[in-house]
Amino acid sequence: MSEAIVPLDHQLLTAEEVAELLRLPVSTIYDLARTGRLPHLKIGRALRFSRSDLEVHLAERCRAQVAARVGVGCVASAGRPSRPYGGSAFVLSKRSRHPARSAG
Repeated sequence: MSEAIVPLDHQLLTAEEVAELLRLPVSTIYDLARTGRLPHLKIGRALRFSRSDLEVHLAERCRAQVAARVGVGCVASAGRPSRPYGGSAFVLSKRSRHPARSAG
């Protein structure tokens, strides 16, 4: 028998409940779980989310984003930089989005 004990008195949430809490589409919740960017449990074919694990994970992500804004290097939990493209926001100008249009 495994030595790890999982207390069952903690609330487990469905993907739909997590989506509602985070105000995200359910498909995004499944994608984040599938790619390891959102902590989850797999029970048979069902995904369940521990509310306390989600709260800890989101608090860590918030701290990492604040640290990145003040110039402290940080790495997201999945081992990737917290911002894509080398740490700076990627913004397209109107000209690059519509190269066929003239500037005038």
